[in-house]
Amino acid sequence: MAVLASLVLLTVLFIKSFTKSGRLFISDNRKTIYWLSVTTIFIYSFYIAYQQYDVWSFGSMGKYFLPPYTDISYFLFYSLTKTFAPYLISFVISLALLKGLPVLNRRYGNNLFEEEEYYLAALSIFLTGHPGWIFYFLILVVVYLLAHLYSLFKEKKQARVPLYRLWLIVAVISIFLGSYALSSTSLWLLLKI
Repeated sequence: MAVLASLVLLTVLFIKSFTKSGRLFISDNRKTIYWLSVTTIFIYSFYIAYQQYDVWSFGSMGKYFLPPYTDISYFLFYSLTKTFAPYLISFVISLALLKGLPVLNRRYGNNLFEEEEYYLAALSIFLTGHPGWIFYFLILVVVYLLAHLYSLFKEKKQARVPLYRLWLIVAVISIFLGSYALSSTSLWLLLKI
């Protein structure tokens, strides 16, 4: 459910980014979109943990993973690693990006990113989860280089290729690949907590 909601949100924002009114909407609501997404994902994670507890408490074997048979710390650890950790890790990475991109942008005379790109990048990182954010960065670099090469050959001169729309569409691609193509690979399972 969280994956589907993430894909829908990122796709809608990507489509909106092509219109002036859509870009204005994104610019005006960037913080709200980011923090509402973070809040929604964590509320959903609590709901999933509650559902897991409920399923285990009524199951013939599952009840042995809960008190009084086992300490509650087992369930809390299970919930933390299986439900919360992927988004907690990507949340920390997204906060680092949210703080680091403005510093990088100022260092280069505010020529790298537009103001709302910080939140688009952070939102994209957060919604890809862990280990999806690692693949997200790799795919972003490859797509950016391909876009830059295309621009170079098309324009016959070196031009700046903005990341504005790439943040979102690469996140959609990363989430889709992570959910359907990479999730059963040994590399994904190795990186997953």
